[in-house]
Amino acid sequence: MHVVPRRRVLGASVGVGLGFGLAGMGAEAAKSPARERPQPGDLVVFRFGDNAGQPVTPDDVPGGEELLQVITKDPSSGVVRDGTRLNGINLVRVDPSSLDPETRDNAAGEVVAFSSVCTHQGCDLTQWLPDTNTFKCYCHYSQFNAVKNGEPEHGPATRRLAMLPIKVNANGHLEVAGRFSGKVGFK
Repeated sequence: MHVVPRRRVLGASVGVGLGFGLAGMGAEAAKSPARERPQPGDLVVFRFGDNAGQPVTPDDVPGGEELLQVITKDPSSGVVRDGTRLNGINLVRVDPSSLDPETRDNAAGEVVAFSSVCTHQGCDLTQWLPDTNTFKCYCHYSQFNAVKNGEPEHGPATRRLAMLPIKVNANGHLEVAGRFSGKVGFK
């Protein structure tokens, strides 16, 4: 009969217990409200800078070649949904008369909101090309048309960019009006 030293049994028990504890923590972290996708009724808030966490109005969204990177916040709990980069959103201004019907229904006038994560391999979309109404991914040069519901226009991406329905609430702030129109991220 082989006898396992007491120290080894205790060490293994601690390791298993710690492993289960960490696994439970991981599951809890995954359920964190900060990791939940934007919810209807959430406020659209600044993601970076001096105004981080503050509500965004349509006038805050720049025109031209700039886009505004934002996140959302549950107004009742105050939880900012910044627990995953998949919750990042790009806001841009477009000519509302150029929007296809589905995109127009999900826009707040001339402001549209799309996931900031490329559907090809998950890179961050940080460039807006106003002449073609497209977001451009610098990793592999995919481009997504913001007036045609995020359809891929160029590059290796084949799946459209997820649009986030938004509206202007009674306080003049941008608010989430529905869930993302498709899967956020890649593959």
